Amino acid sequence: MVSLPIRRLIAAVALLCTFGLASVAMSQTGVDQSAPLPIQPLPPIDTLTGAPEPQISDTPVEVQSHFTAPDGDRPAMLYVTAKIADGYHIYSITQAPGGPIATTISLEPAPQYSLAGEFTSQQPPTTHIEPEIWPGLPLEEHYGTVTWSAPIEFALGFEPSDVTIEGGLGVQVCYETNCLPPETLPFEAQLASDADAAIEGEYRAEDSAVAIRAYLEPRVVQPGGTAKLLITAVPDPRWHIYTRQDSDPKAIGQGKPTLIAVDAPEGFTVYQPETNDPIVEKESAIPGGGVERYHEGDVTWSATIKVPQDVEPGDYPIQGNVGYQVCLADGACQIPQGARFEGVLTVGTEKLLGSKPLNLSAASYTEAAQQAKALPTRPGASAGEDRPLLTILAFAVLGGLILNLMPCVLPVIGLKVLAFVQQGGESRARVFALNLWYTAGLIAVFLVLASLAAFANLGWGEQFSYLWFKVALTGLVFAMALSFLGVWEIPIPGFATSGKATEMAAREGASGAFYKGVFTTILATPCSAQFLGPALGFTLGKPPYVIYLIFGAAGLGMALPYLVIGAFPRLIRFLPKPGAWMETFKQLMGFLLLGTVVYLFSTFSEAYFIPTLALLVGLWFACWWIGRTPVTATVERKVTAWVGGAATAAAIGFAAFTLLAPGETLPWRSYSPTELASASAQGKTVLVDFTADWCPNCKVNLKFAINTDEVRELVDEYDVVPLLADWTDRSETIKQALAELQSISIPVLAIYPAGRPEEVIVLRDLVSQKQVIEALKQAGPSQPTGDGQTGASATAMNAP
Repeated sequence: MVSLPIRRLIAAVALLCTFGLASVAMSQTGVDQSAPLPIQPLPPIDTLTGAPEPQISDTPVEVQSHFTAPDGDRPAMLYVTAKIADGYHIYSITQAPGGPIATTISLEPAPQYSLAGEFTSQQPPTTHIEPEIWPGLPLEEHYGTVTWSAPIEFALGFEPSDVTIEGGLGVQVCYETNCLPPETLPFEAQLASDADAAIEGEYRAEDSAVAIRAYLEPRVVQPGGTAKLLITAVPDPRWHIYTRQDSDPKAIGQGKPTLIAVDAPEGFTVYQPETNDPIVEKESAIPGGGVERYHEGDVTWSATIKVPQDVEPGDYPIQGNVGYQVCLADGACQIPQGARFEGVLTVGTEKLLGSKPLNLSAASYTEAAQQAKALPTRPGASAGEDRPLLTILAFAVLGGLILNLMPCVLPVIGLKVLAFVQQGGESRARVFALNLWYTAGLIAVFLVLASLAAFANLGWGEQFSYLWFKVALTGLVFAMALSFLGVWEIPIPGFATSGKATEMAAREGASGAFYKGVFTTILATPCSAQFLGPALGFTLGKPPYVIYLIFGAAGLGMALPYLVIGAFPRLIRFLPKPGAWMETFKQLMGFLLLGTVVYLFSTFSEAYFIPTLALLVGLWFACWWIGRTPVTATVERKVTAWVGGAATAAAIGFAAFTLLAPGETLPWRSYSPTELASASAQGKTVLVDFTADWCPNCKVNLKFAINTDEVRELVDEYDVVPLLADWTDRSETIKQALAELQSISIPVLAIYPAGRPEEVIVLRDLVSQKQVIEALKQAGPSQPTGDGQTGASATAMNAP
């Protein structure tokens, strides 16, 4: 049974974390990952179009595909289109697990081509939540027509016109919440002519470095409802497009802003287009050009269209112009361009989800500039542009206050509660001063983040995109958890853990209070909170002083409970007196910090799990060594423990990230007998590395003898095909391949020379980089021939 002091401390933590939040109700519901998707008979289609009802045996999804040839800097693109019968839907390729089955696109392996990037959807999915079936899980659904595209590469010697790409579209087709069993629909793609390559809803001017897409959704909207006009710009690699403005400011030395002019029927209200895509701010490459604001990569603007309540069902024309300009980072730009979009917004008695493409045609930037005008801001818009600064500052304070509820922050707040207990017998002035130091630590981190946002364009929590930061923070949290659990003591007043000899040191001092504030804020940055998002979004494009004000207000909000308690200590007079319960409570906080470590691991890519875990073991040893050194030990012994522990942890971490972390590697493909035979048939020299995660010598070979710059240079020069035969899990195929090489163990490195793969060169056990390079030189380069055949293929065809 939990003791009374512990129960009272838990209540105190809850009071502290929820201070000032009586009006804010927050709840979080989990997703039942095991909830089965209901598979029931599908009802007949009932739509506004009056289309004939298909039989249940009919496939409600038709798949079409084609690809384009490479053109200058633009790669070849593969397009896969699903045309979905009215009333049905499928799920996006990014649908989160735990609910419906996401759509997948797979290609049959072939030597002629390879996928050079990820598939992306041209039409955004419709997102909503079904709380009764999958509570808390966003469902991403496609209705009508959806097209995915991905870049592809053709192997040397193959003409796109002679290639057929085969693949399958894996879908789960549903009608409302009733679904058919998942199936894979095959497709074959061939090179499309210029006319056939045209994609509905997409326009690209001749020699332009950007494609423009335009869609309306939903396909049918009810009277009084809202529709969306979606305008997407897809710049080619290295090009960027400028942010949207209401009009052309005709500024000298700057790129032209994107303009979107919309003409809707009388009574229809069109609101200002919005985007959530990131904005880059950079000094113009042209002297005197000022600061330019633009988007790198794809960007989508969404303009909400309010339909009148009394409008009659029917088709209503929606048209307008888009003006845009794309530039390179060095300041080279294409001339400003334009595109005209036209289509109809269908109003009916029943809403029909999905998007429909608009017709796009050539226009000029001047036309868009002449028609562009300021549009009203959508009610409830999250950008915050229409709100006064004081309102935004209030949002920032409230958002910072809510950050105290973040789970990873609670252990540190628990430590702060213990500090309040220790301060019980101290003067009111000292208590307030210590809380001021804690607030200073909080706000210091917020001001650092404000500086990064103002001058380095680093967003809230973006530091977690850097591996070194995540590894360092994980190690810090782990070391603090060990301190809470009594393995060692952090030598900062207020962080010391136990023991009569350190009783005085354990009392919180100014440095301890300050660092607690710093640590609390750093742990809070992976999370956002209600009201904080709109406040931080308001900083986009604002001068530095506004950014500092908003971040400072958020820090003040986070520190507000501690300032109030510091000023009025009687608010926590119900806290129990100091006693043995404090050690138990602190250890519980240590386990919560270990939970934070588990969470931080979820932010790593899997390739860095093992190196980081090894580093934590090194830190554990260092903390154990330091912790077992008595407080009464000599200075020499203490220094030995600290230096020895730190050196050991550093050595283990360095070795782990050197040997176990991924680095620059060869362009590996997965091994299969078919892949080996296909590459050999093309006259390629093939390198096959038989390896496994459980094989230490394999890791050493890969790190120091194979995946090296020197080997990579020779592989590129000789056009060698590297294949990775991963035997981590049992594979009869790999076992048979090893047997053919007269091997029963790994590591094994096999090199099949071009044109004579039967003369395989085999290197076993530990090898050196020199041995690998010599073996590659002995095998020789790949052997293309002039007639489009290569190596072994040409030899076979010329044989009598």
